[in-house]
Amino acid sequence: MFQWGSHLIPARGPVAWNEVAHNQFFVVPRQLSDLFSTDYFFRRKDLMRRIEQRDVQQLREQSDY
Repeated sequence: MFQWGSHLIPARGPVAWNEVAHNQFFVVPRQLSDLFSTDYFFRRKDLMRRIEQRDVQQLREQSDY
């Protein structure tokens, strides 16, 4: 769920399971550490805005195909 919400994997469309497994063990722990130490507690609005911007960017990239 974290990977989907933070756009480590596509919010829509197919998912590469090898990427999900890699993220789970190497990317997610690092991002969780960074996230909880700063953004989540002190800059939550900025965090949510960045997540929304990534979602909009993914939608645009998908519509370009």
